[in-house]
Amino acid sequence: MSNISLESIYGETARRLRESLLAVDPMTFDGARAERIRITTRRQVALLNLATKRWADLEIPKAYRTGARRARVALEILGKKRKKPDMEAPELRLKDRMLERTFAANNSIKETVDKFLGAAMLAARTVKGTQIQEQISMDDAREVFERWGLEAVAKQQARGVLSKKIYEYLRTLIEESNFIEINGRYYQMRKYSKMVARTELREAQSEATKEVCRQFEHDLVEISEHGTECEICKPYEGEVYSLSGQHPDYPMLDEEPPFHPNCLHVMRPVSEIALEYR
Repeated sequence: MSNISLESIYGETARRLRESLLAVDPMTFDGARAERIRITTRRQVALLNLATKRWADLEIPKAYRTGARRARVALEILGKKRKKPDMEAPELRLKDRMLERTFAANNSIKETVDKFLGAAMLAARTVKGTQIQEQISMDDAREVFERWGLEAVAKQQARGVLSKKIYEYLRTLIEESNFIEINGRYYQMRKYSKMVARTELREAQSEATKEVCRQFEHDLVEISEHGTECEICKPYEGEVYSLSGQHPDYPMLDEEPPFHPNCLHVMRPVSEIALEYR
């Protein structure tokens, strides 16, 4: 598992989902086929959750240890000495928080596939010329298919022509692998996994820096600087903050990096003496 990235895990799951759904043929699709796809999808999501947990078990503690090591080295260079013991397994809390969020996102895949299957069933009924009476969640697809069905009858088009047209419409719904839905927005699975990996690992490093500063009873931290154009990050970049909020010259850090998904910023310990020599 150590050589497998989160992106490759999500990418493989997306590939399998796309293969299954792109095999749908409105000419022959029926409820039995839809149910088989639902069962397969739920199995794939369960495996995705398991693989995500294995990744988190390995990578979150590794990122935490890396952040803690860097913070300790920085504080030792500043002449600080450790004064308090470690907190008990803070990385476990980080893992639990990460998995709660990602499992919710992963489980939304099942709902996305169900919506696609609803549209595919509606497409099959349209092609077969049967009356559409059920309420389908994908209202846009329903309107499109009904209109196309009426046009096909008016133009005396063959069912194969209508089937091909509908198939192309269904294909566009999933061609980007936008299976994950969060707050009404759909995410491409590989891009989502990259965002999760980058954000969660930086969060682990920030937590480690904070914890090591607590051990050394050190208060000041500095936010990294790399010429950001991000409006969220600009107020923080390159600034020095007090973790306790009790320093007379530096404000309390009200939010820790990452400041947003995919944020590149980190924080590191700094001292007043080191700042004087800049």
